[in-house]
Amino acid sequence: MVTKKRNAKWTGSVYKDFVGANIAFQGLFQAMEGGIQSLVISVCRQVLFIFPFALIFSKVALTYSGMKWLLWTVFPFAEILTLIIAVILFKKLWKSKKI
Repeated sequence: MVTKKRNAKWTGSVYKDFVGANIAFQGLFQAMEGGIQSLVISVCRQVLFIFPFALIFSKVALTYSGMKWLLWTVFPFAEILTLIIAVILFKKLWKSKKI
């Protein structure tokens, strides 16, 4: 029982950190006239990564009944992948603006 609470707490704290960073990147892209990059980050966060991970992790959770907690890790994984994309897009936008 304690393990499940620890997993939920870990997932929630990690999720919040990456959400904040991704939202900050979205605002930064908009301020730097990078509307397309901001849209890409938004779509990655909410559609592109959530659905595939949710499908895969739900299949695993249905197969192994003790792994239902795995579904809550979908959001941190999606946020981490989105953050990696955001950093790559930011580097490209930064070089193109020559600030």
